Amino acid sequence: MEQEKQKALLSDFLYIDRERVASFYAQIFGGDLLSIEKEISDIQKKSSGVSGGIPQIVDAKAESINQIEEAKKEIINPHDVKVRDVIAKFLELAETGRTPIRIYEGSLIFMDNHLIKIMTKALSMAGKFPTLLNLQMNKKEKQEFQEIIKIMNDFFGTIPLLPAFFLKTNDEEIVGTIKEEFLSEPISSFYLKHGGKWLKDVLVIGIEENTTEEELPETHLYGALKELLPAMSSMVFPPDSVKIVPIAIFRRVGIIDI
Repeated sequence: MEQEKQKALLSDFLYIDRERVASFYAQIFGGDLLSIEKEISDIQKKSSGVSGGIPQIVDAKAESINQIEEAKKEIINPHDVKVRDVIAKFLELAETGRTPIRIYEGSLIFMDNHLIKIMTKALSMAGKFPTLLNLQMNKKEKQEFQEIIKIMNDFFGTIPLLPAFFLKTNDEEIVGTIKEEFLSEPISSFYLKHGGKWLKDVLVIGIEENTTEEELPETHLYGALKELLPAMSSMVFPPDSVKIVPIAIFRRVGIIDI
């Protein structure tokens, strides 16, 4: 009977937080997966014998069988096996609805510190010439807008921000920061290839960020931050967006027989 072929889903991983994947794998399966060992054996039979008897009546054969067994051991680097297994468990948890684990599908774009600097410079110009963005501001609002942009330009010039992603689904906007070392390629290559266009049919699986409505304390320093931080956040992320910690960002390539 022919053995039934197994199916495998191929995924193109744009981003994998391998540190978190290793941690979750160890928690789920009781340890990290470092290698997979696979043993393959091949049994061959060789026979030898002497024939005899009376011709046209009977033919007798004395046979001896020598069995030769060849064994081979393969050590396989698990690589994305851990990712696949963790994602499978995360999907099970997500279906229960009793966990902050989420999976979304939509169109994606990456952002990095260079793009944010360009955005703030463009807004700085818009602050000087509000008609560029059709901003309806009075004189005081224009001054405040320009002050915020100046602070943000100074901030971004001093402190590099983590790269981020922006996923647009049919109903929601999903955002979060990422670690550049876990990207499949530099963000600049996405800019060059797609020219600012969205990458379609991308899946993001991660953990939703939960925050409280509690505000910063009323002190001089925190009072200034209360004005600055929401403005900075809304510049990068839409205020109503869903913020998550991404575990994997990927595209489905297809299903193959293995």
